[in-house]
Amino acid sequence: MVYVGSNDGKIYALNASSGEQIWNYTTNNFVFSSPAVDKGVVYIGSEDSNVYALNATNCVRIWAFSTNDPIELSPAVVNGAIYTGSWCGDVYSLDASKRTKLWNYTTGDGVDSSPPS
Repeated sequence: MVYVGSNDGKIYALNASSGEQIWNYTTNNFVFSSPAVDKGVVYIGSEDSNVYALNATNCVRIWAFSTNDPIELSPAVVNGAIYTGSWCGDVYSLDASKRTKLWNYTTGDGVDSSPPS
């Protein structure tokens, strides 16, 4: 599978061999973020201010976390934690399984660079 975000506000899962669309999920704004995939879950940010956790097989939304500002960067997943940031100036660490915020750090300006994974 190949997972991509689009300016039409959708996240697409495509068959890597044929390019056939397997599923799509609609957000409420552009999706500039590239997804991170870990243990059958797709994590991706949207300009609608949410980080989404989607089932990689059937696109069922597992959870969403709002940062209250657009997210353009791509999340990183390390040891069960998702790291992302948004235009509000905060960097977030989210617990993938508990669906909760572990911490956030305020940088003082919008965050648009992706963390390393």
